[in-house]
Amino acid sequence: MSCNELFRFTEIKGGVCLEKYLQRQNSAIEEVVVPSEHNGLRVLAIGDSAFYKAYHLRRVTIPEGVVRIGWEAFSNMFELEEINIPGSVAEIGEGAFAYCLLLKNITLPEGVRRIGKYAFNTCAYLSDVVLPKSLELLESDAFYDCARLKRVAFLNPNTRIGGSMFRNCTALCAENILMGLLCSVDLTAPLPARLYRDIPDELPVFGQTEYTETILRRDIFELAVRNGCFRGAECGELSRLFALAIECSRGELIRTAAEGGLLSDAGTVGELIDRAAAHGLTELTAWLLDFKNRTFGFDGREEYEL
Repeated sequence: MSCNELFRFTEIKGGVCLEKYLQRQNSAIEEVVVPSEHNGLRVLAIGDSAFYKAYHLRRVTIPEGVVRIGWEAFSNMFELEEINIPGSVAEIGEGAFAYCLLLKNITLPEGVRRIGKYAFNTCAYLSDVVLPKSLELLESDAFYDCARLKRVAFLNPNTRIGGSMFRNCTALCAENILMGLLCSVDLTAPLPARLYRDIPDELPVFGQTEYTETILRRDIFELAVRNGCFRGAECGELSRLFALAIECSRGELIRTAAEGGLLSDAGTVGELIDRAAAHGLTELTAWLLDFKNRTFGFDGREEYEL
């Protein structure tokens, strides 16, 4: 089948853009190779939605020289198993590989500088990703709902990371999820202020706030405490986070906070004692009372039925 029967191109500055794959419904074609030139002009880009819903393709080869993969360029390709990204690609657009359900591995070469929002959204079998040193920006929700993603390696410590990076990545290790929360690969950086400020005065149902459900995971909370990620938080902000932990019956997080030196204010501890008692958390109330007496001294005013 000729190139003109497979693809439609449009001229852009310096070359051409592959605007559309023309055989999306042709089940007999499982593999295509994008040409490096068309009518003597270099192919510089894969256009927005160019291969969108090309359900039957399993393998796509992109030539060296392509510098941009457009918005949803390969999204909803449910059978796609393999695709190469050449080192000339600098930008991967928003949702570029979203819902490529069978895509297990993808190599992001040196040269990629930006990956857009939802770029790999719901790549259900994606398991391992290495982000190159050249990557400057990884936008929000890039790996949203990648349920089998187990490891993400950051080779550039200065890569800027958007919010909710690993939302619903239930198989991912705590370190990677914490990196997504921090919007930084520096595990000693403080958690972003919105983590606390997004929690309203009227405490929400568990999981309603964007970051809350993740940070209340025990492994992530312990990792955050151990790496000093709460050091920039104000006492009132931490108090609200601890209050939410109590409301969700996550008393073990309060103990972890105490062991990490976060319960350094007698007033905050007193508020937590009141909350724990009001929620009927007898063991936690007793532990907090003992902690307060040992740390700040007994003032004789607490009276609780334990």
